[in-house]
Amino acid sequence: MDSQKSSREGGREIPRRGEPSCGKALRQNSDWIFRIERRRSGNRDLIQKYRDTVDELSKIAG
Repeated sequence: MDSQKSSREGGREIPRRGEPSCGKALRQNSDWIFRIERRRSGNRDLIQKYRDTVDELSKIAG
């Protein structure tokens, strides 16, 4: 397998070697997403849905 190309395994993309994992970026970005959403609407259900989604994506992305 060529290590320069990303491959699909189990329906998700495996990042190329040396690339930062997107889980880290998700965790960094999730805070300001929550802040914006909390300011726009006091909808706690929506904020919780964001949190759950980011948690799931973080687990998948590593």
